[in-house]
Amino acid sequence: KAQDGVVEALGRLIGNASADPEVINNCIYVLSDFKDNIDKYGSNYSKGNAVFNLMKGIDYYTNSVIYNTNGYDAKNTEFYNRIDPYMERLESLCTIGDKLNNDNAWLVNNALYYTGRMGKFREDPSISQRALERAMKEYPYLSYQYIEAANDLDLNFSGKNSSGNDIDFNKIKADAREKYLPKTYTFDDGKFVVKAGEKVTEEKIKRLYWASKEVKAQFMRVVQNDKALEEGNPDDILTVVIYNSPEEYKLNRIINGFSTDNGGIYIENIGTFFTYERTPEESIYTLEELFRHEFTHYLQGRYVVPGM
Repeated sequence: KAQDGVVEALGRLIGNASADPEVINNCIYVLSDFKDNIDKYGSNYSKGNAVFNLMKGIDYYTNSVIYNTNGYDAKNTEFYNRIDPYMERLESLCTIGDKLNNDNAWLVNNALYYTGRMGKFREDPSISQRALERAMKEYPYLSYQYIEAANDLDLNFSGKNSSGNDIDFNKIKADAREKYLPKTYTFDDGKFVVKAGEKVTEEKIKRLYWASKEVKAQFMRVVQNDKALEEGNPDDILTVVIYNSPEEYKLNRIINGFSTDNGGIYIENIGTFFTYERTPEESIYTLEELFRHEFTHYLQGRYVVPGM
């Protein structure tokens, strides 16, 4: 654990201070060791946290340098064409074949993300581009890794593969929404809509609907107003999006563009609440408890104070 602490501290130091190409390239031994022992290290929090902070620190510092560089161009930084050894190791973590499992998926996901962001430091960025393409070929269509790789091509390579062909990321996102949110329920003449994963039961969805009625009745008794502040807003229709699990919910960051570092979130400007089904081990709040809380935010923004 002491060694892991040193690696983690190095990553944090690089992210908060600086590093030259030599220091960054010497980090390849840490990445190689982790990959060589991935069956043993994948579920080890201490080692995983160390490697994550190392990758994060290097990415943060190298990219932050660009903002203080002439023309905001990676070619004008000291890292351009000088950290290929590190990039090769990073790219190798994008595809680990049949070793991928729930314990080490985080490593692949982050390797894909950082490969996309740091490919611009290569003299030939298409090398990083091809690493993302290989991931799209290796992992199942619409798996998290497939969607992450596609997202990184979209963000960093104009949505094209190394042959210059469009990957049609909008179609991928649409297919993902259909796969992970196949069920739609409509209540109150279309004013309350639920889109849910296939494992979210109809009984659970109906309970949420009746919970909304209960919360609204209590809320109206307090505020004494049932007239919306503004008509014609997106919140005229409340949409509730429920993923099957916390893991699937993470995809919402990519396919809908909202933070998933939470138990659920209400986005007022589109009148939509995003969340996920959970077990007692995954959250101290039940789905209904969280829904009641966020539904109150919806009511506050609609009937009392805009922006709540």
